[in-house]
Amino acid sequence: MLSLDKVVDVIRYFAASTKVTSLYKVKLIKLMWYADALAYKNRGFAITGLVYQALPMGAVPVGHNFIIDLKDIPCEEVDMGETNAYYFAIKEATVFPALSDEDIEIFHDTNFIFYDITPRKRLIFGCFAGISIFRRNF
Repeated sequence: MLSLDKVVDVIRYFAASTKVTSLYKVKLIKLMWYADALAYKNRGFAITGLVYQALPMGAVPVGHNFIIDLKDIPCEEVDMGETNAYYFAIKEATVFPALSDEDIEIFHDTNFIFYDITPRKRLIFGCFAGISIFRRNF
């Protein structure tokens, strides 16, 4: 079930994470998709409840362009020359009341996938394995 409070806290969690650097919209969308997919695989439902659509460069939430308009989203528009990018960051300590401990654990696993392994192993994980199998084999 869609929970905008959870969507906001998921974005704020990744924006506040010390593991995640240079969090622009594309990376944020990928992290959200991996977290939702991993949550669905592990417990039968996604964290955010967002509906994703397949685009040529990967899955994105339907209505992804409106994420930056949600209340309490730490988003800054950055001029990149011919286009604008959206940068997400939180510097101060933050709490995430809409997220459960189980949600946070899934984010830790998502950070592991993105930041503690090589892209080749990440591809293998994304295509074939669950996180528990992945940790045993690599």
